[in-house]
Amino acid sequence: MSKPTLKLPEIPEAEQTPLVQALLRLIVEQQERIEELEAEVKRLKELKGKPKLKPSRMDAETDKAGEGGTEKKPKPGPKRAKTGELEVHEEQKIVPEGLPVDAREKGWRFKGYDDFVVQELTIEAHTIRYRLETWIGPDGQTLKGRLPISVQGHDGAQLKSYVLY
Repeated sequence: MSKPTLKLPEIPEAEQTPLVQALLRLIVEQQERIEELEAEVKRLKELKGKPKLKPSRMDAETDKAGEGGTEKKPKPGPKRAKTGELEVHEEQKIVPEGLPVDAREKGWRFKGYDDFVVQELTIEAHTIRYRLETWIGPDGQTLKGRLPISVQGHDGAQLKSYVLY
């Protein structure tokens, strides 16, 4: 790793003031000192170039098994929603509190559901989808159903107690 040496521009002697001459001598002395120190560092580190690493036995066995090439692991694909693949065993629709009985007649419009999937473990897997109704009133107020108090997170209470046990 040799650094390029700094080449000073030629300054005619007529333009060299005593200060410029002193600075040029100082630069030459510093460059010589830097070269001495770099040589000492190299000697102390005993630099011999890059180390030559041989493949381990495991690499050699992999090469043989892969017929000369190393096996490449497939790149992970994009993340996907796992709840879409679950079999739903039970579905509960939850109406928001405070929604008038005659909401449609009063101008409320049903806007769909926000699904919240909870996995519970009985002896067999049991997945509950809580369909939280969302309504928007004529004045723009939004009401949304709430989950039961017992639901905290996407794992059911029995599954949590089983894991903790």
